[in-house]
Amino acid sequence: MVGRDKYGAIRELHNRGVPKKQIARQLGVTVKTVRNWLNKAPRGQVLKYHFFRL
Repeated sequence: MVGRDKYGAIRELHNRGVPKKQIARQLGVTVKTVRNWLNKAPRGQVLKYHFFRL
């Protein structure tokens, strides 16, 4: 489980342009975890594109 501090670190490093693989290595998590957390919208924000099936 990734805590708030790691989530913030993932976001910060990604905003600085650090590759996902390097972020994972630095924080001791998998690349899949980094990718999943980057794909989640921050609290209080709605995803820009959300498609519904009608």
